Amino acid sequence: MPKIATQVSLLFLLFLSSSAFSQNIITDRPDQTESAIAVPVGAFQIETGTAVEINDFERNWVLNTTLFRYGMAKNLEFRLVTELMNLRPHDFSEGMIGIADMQFGLKYQLSDGPVQLAYLGHLTVPNGNRNVSTGKTGMSHILSLAHDLTSSVSIGYNFGLEYFDKEEYAGIYAMAIGIGITEKVSFFTEIYGDWYQFDAFNVLYDNGFTWLLKPNLQLDFSIGTGITTKSNFYSVGVSWVVSK
Repeated sequence: MPKIATQVSLLFLLFLSSSAFSQNIITDRPDQTESAIAVPVGAFQIETGTAVEINDFERNWVLNTTLFRYGMAKNLEFRLVTELMNLRPHDFSEGMIGIADMQFGLKYQLSDGPVQLAYLGHLTVPNGNRNVSTGKTGMSHILSLAHDLTSSVSIGYNFGLEYFDKEEYAGIYAMAIGIGITEKVSFFTEIYGDWYQFDAFNVLYDNGFTWLLKPNLQLDFSIGTGITTKSNFYSVGVSWVVSK
């Protein structure tokens, strides 16, 4: 509990300091499609939220998932993903709570013209609590592509591969359409999923809203469901950026 309280205090201080800056924010949440834009040099961006996930086996509460993004150089950002999980099996057996495996990654923006293109790579380290860790080291490689259809409609695509061992790998994909309803409120709809072991093709769908409270502060809400499998989720979150 002291560690959690310290983290909350740190995030609160970062929130207060972020209000001193005026900077547009481009986030990777709440949709599953990673953006093709890297944060600027020296910018520190936090994207955090909570979610309830329900599938055939478990009712999971992601108490907190947080993506930290830092602009290391032009078009290059460092990424860190942390999660605090509460896993609840449907058979009402004892639930499990703990910190999930960390993910370390990089995003390199290859193009920032009319069509944006970026590469994302992540390394999953099995350092989580025993009851929620996969116990395996994993990697993912994603190519992200985005472009505008009109002044208020944009589309993004992700294609990639995630790998844990010779028996646990999958192709991954996502496609999201974002629609600006007003200057501050946007809606998105998305298809995403994986091609597990290049055999089972899983398709999921979600949509949601973002609300830009300030140029550097954004709230979000999303809801999703499985098309080929039972997998529902509900999520709320907040993102903000701290600049030099």
